Amino acid sequence: MYLVLDIGGTNCRIGFFNDLNAKKPSKVEYIKLQHDFDKDWQAILDTLQHIKGINGAVMAIAGALDQDRTKLINSPHLPVFEGIDIKNRLSDDLSCKVEVFNDTYLAALGESTVARYTDSFWYLNWGSGIGGSLVKGKRTKRKIYAAEPGHMVLCPRAEACECGQKGCWDAMAGGKSLQRRYGKSPSELILKQWKEIVPFMINGLINISVVYPTELIIMGGGIALNQPEIIDLIAHKLQDSMKILPAPRLEIAKLGDLAAIYGGFAFMREEYN
Repeated sequence: MYLVLDIGGTNCRIGFFNDLNAKKPSKVEYIKLQHDFDKDWQAILDTLQHIKGINGAVMAIAGALDQDRTKLINSPHLPVFEGIDIKNRLSDDLSCKVEVFNDTYLAALGESTVARYTDSFWYLNWGSGIGGSLVKGKRTKRKIYAAEPGHMVLCPRAEACECGQKGCWDAMAGGKSLQRRYGKSPSELILKQWKEIVPFMINGLINISVVYPTELIIMGGGIALNQPEIIDLIAHKLQDSMKILPAPRLEIAKLGDLAAIYGGFAFMREEYN
C-alpha cells in the first residue's frame, strides 16, 4: 500500500494506492482540519490505524518548506504545523519512507504527468489561499519550481496578510480573506462581489505571466473548481487587460482536487521503480 496525504488550508485528503501499477487511488479519505496540530495529526493516524503494510508515503502540504523538506518554515494557513519535523514524525508513525513537498508542486506534477500537458504552464491553486508552481519544459524533460505567488504584493497599503506583509494577492483574493471580508463562504458570494474580486485575480495573473510567460495557466483549488463561471469571466477580462504579451488561456485542473494526490503517486512511481 502506498499513501499520499494532501494537507491544505481546510481539509486533509488521503489517497490509497494498492501498488505502483495502480491507475487511480483505491479510495480517498477526507479529514476536516481543526487547526490544532495534535488533534489533526491524531485524526490522520486514526484514519490510517487499520492500514497494514505501508510501503511508502508522500505528503503534500500548503506552505514553504525548509531546504531539506522536513518542516514548514512559513504557512499562513497552517501555522500550527510550522517548525515541526513532519517528515520524520510521519515516517516514524507509519514505519515507512516519507517525502514531503509543497502541495502546488505535486499538483503541478500530477497535471503534467497524468493529464499529459506537454508544454510549460503555471499551476495556480485558488482555494483557502493562493499558491502556485511553474512547470518548465516538455513533459519528458520538465522541471517544476514551487513558488509563492499568493504573497506578491498587489496593494501595499491594503489589509494585512496572514504572512505578515500587507496587500498580498492572497489577502486580496484568497478564500479565507474573502470569508473575513464578506462574512460568508466564497460559494455564497453574488456576482457583484465577484466583480470586486476579479480585478485582483487579473492583476496577479498578469504579474506571473510577465515574469515567466506561458500559453497556459491551470487553475485548481476549491474556488476555481467550484466557480468555473468566474474563471470564464476572468479569462475573458484577462484577454482585454493584458497588453505587453498575449494572454494565456485558463483551464480548470483536469484532476480536480486530487491533483496533488496523483502528483505524489507519480513521484513514488518514478522514485521506487
